[in-house]
Amino acid sequence: MTNIRKILPKFLLLGILVALSIFIYRTLGFWEEPSVVIVRLVNNSLEFACLDNNNCLPNVSLNNMGQPIIYLDSAFYRNLNTIDIILVRSDQVFVLLEIDLKNNQEKYTTLPEETLPSLRVAHTNTQVIIGDQTGHLLFIQDSSIKNRVKLTSKNNIPNIAGLFVRDNDIVAFSPVPVIKDERTYAQVWLIHLSNSSIDSQLLQMPNFDRLEIGELPKSGAKYVGQIIGVSEDLTNLYVFYYLGTEEGTAQSMLGIFDTSTLKEITSSNVECANMAGYIQSNEILYSSRSDLEGSSTAAFINLHNLTSPDISAFTQDEITTKLIIVPFDENFLFGTNSQVFIVTPTGQIIKKYNLPMMWHNQNYVLVSLSSE
Repeated sequence: MTNIRKILPKFLLLGILVALSIFIYRTLGFWEEPSVVIVRLVNNSLEFACLDNNNCLPNVSLNNMGQPIIYLDSAFYRNLNTIDIILVRSDQVFVLLEIDLKNNQEKYTTLPEETLPSLRVAHTNTQVIIGDQTGHLLFIQDSSIKNRVKLTSKNNIPNIAGLFVRDNDIVAFSPVPVIKDERTYAQVWLIHLSNSSIDSQLLQMPNFDRLEIGELPKSGAKYVGQIIGVSEDLTNLYVFYYLGTEEGTAQSMLGIFDTSTLKEITSSNVECANMAGYIQSNEILYSSRSDLEGSSTAAFINLHNLTSPDISAFTQDEITTKLIIVPFDENFLFGTNSQVFIVTPTGQIIKKYNLPMMWHNQNYVLVSLSSE
């Protein structure tokens, strides 16, 4: 008992010191938590709104970009001190704008003119990797292109459908299957961040049926569409395909295929392949829906079982079906014409924010936050 009485004051003092340290750390601004940030283009300037606090970024003029900016492609936290925004100039050239939140400074990198949409983006704390439809990967660090590599494919179609960080590698894959020696494969590349070297791999996938010109789909036959996802361990492929019906039509399907056994693990019918493509994060395959994408719909699909919550509920009271989806740490942000939601991977709403009235029915992008 005597020993406890001697030790207890020391523990209490230690607890007080720890609490005081945390208080000072947060008060002086060393403790940072990411804000829920939206950004839009107004008169060739960026305007920001922080939905969870009133202390947001000042407007950023874009008059030094060489040409007027006409479009915001995407925005993301590279780390808690840096926001990157991909801009499109009037001459269709992409620009990567880096905003240093700590020092309130902006830098930008102009991408090569031949960089073509749609872009696929991955990043670490220090660099941004951008892939485009020509199969080029740009490695951007300290506001300059440090390296540029060209992917090559067995079918000479090196366009990039997906790009994500895995440990010390970048994983990229093509949407177009490769036919080699009468077998079907998915083209995957592993790009090592240490030296930008590339390992090209072909992952096995089933041989799908082929539909000849003028032929009606056969009942039960599977006709390949495109590869829209690859699991991090490269054991599963997520493939959009068409399933023939008894009526001679084709049903759009999404299936998970094992790259070892070639068996279909599970499948689900989908309304329409999203023309903007799909992105995978936090075990979810997702795609946004803008007002300009025709019949494409937003998607939010569980990668384990291909189930999806009813995300149409987020837009049922809106004037359009626009639904912007981006990852936000372990969760996601859903943005509509008037509201932004923090949503779990199971579709549960954690928090809801109303957009400022002047932002209603306006074009904006959500600043995403990767959980890696």
